[in-house]
Amino acid sequence: MTSRSLKLRLMAIEAIVIVLALSITGFGLTYLFERHVERRISTELDTYVIQMAARLSFGPSGKPLLGGKLADPRFDNIYSGLYWQINNETRGLVAHSRSLWDTKLNLPSDQPRYGQVHIHNLKGPQGTSLLAHERRLRFKTEAGEQSVRLVVALDRGELNKMVSDFVNDTAISLLFLGGFLLLAGWVQVTIGLNPLSLIRKSIAAIRSGAATRIDTDMPREVAPLAHEVNDLLTAQEKIISRAKHRADNLAHGFKTPLTALISDIKRLRDKGEVEIADDIEAISLVMRRQIDRELTKSRIRERQKHRP
Repeated sequence: MTSRSLKLRLMAIEAIVIVLALSITGFGLTYLFERHVERRISTELDTYVIQMAARLSFGPSGKPLLGGKLADPRFDNIYSGLYWQINNETRGLVAHSRSLWDTKLNLPSDQPRYGQVHIHNLKGPQGTSLLAHERRLRFKTEAGEQSVRLVVALDRGELNKMVSDFVNDTAISLLFLGGFLLLAGWVQVTIGLNPLSLIRKSIAAIRSGAATRIDTDMPREVAPLAHEVNDLLTAQEKIISRAKHRADNLAHGFKTPLTALISDIKRLRDKGEVEIADDIEAISLVMRRQIDRELTKSRIRERQKHRP
């Protein structure tokens, strides 16, 4: 059912616009935040890969060895969510961080170009999903050239948690913002519709006789309506005035024929037509009273019209 309240219609439209705008803003901010976090994490993972390449050495059997520890302590905590692994493709040997414990990362079978960073998703320990950065390098050693794949991987659950926390914080902020915008919209609509309320009060004053016209000192959007109402009142007054004038003329016009009718009644009585004369006289008396009443009203209106 269509709402009959203009204020409710405007508020409903404003609420829909606010919800759509804040929803789009929320999705946009979440997307930008996720992109920012991914870029920051990618930079961090690439840094770890570079550090691993700088510290890499090989044992007598060709097993890769990482000198020292990387800065993040999570590499030493079992299943912490941050892992590194070095695959010596030449010798088929693998070294990995303590955080992987007794598991290994199954790298894809493709062979990226040497020196380029290859980003892919891997299956991690305990069924986790990992974001992995890999670089394939060649090292010259006493045992010959060694081809290795350096991989650093982060549990995507951490990324998802950061995004989820951001979404929750953003949602609360947007809810407060939406409430403030709705309140501001209600104030705006109330103030904007105030001229219509003034017109309603002016019409009520005209109906009660306290005023004759609507004040046209209003905003330009509403002033034409006030002018139209005033023009309508003027036209209505002219019509009523003409109707009253015709009614007065009609009453005066009936007065003379009624006088003649009374004379006819007397002649009928003289002829013995008493019953007919009584009927006509009763009707004529009713007509005379009605005419006298209208003439009296007309005189009263004229006196009120010219009263200072």
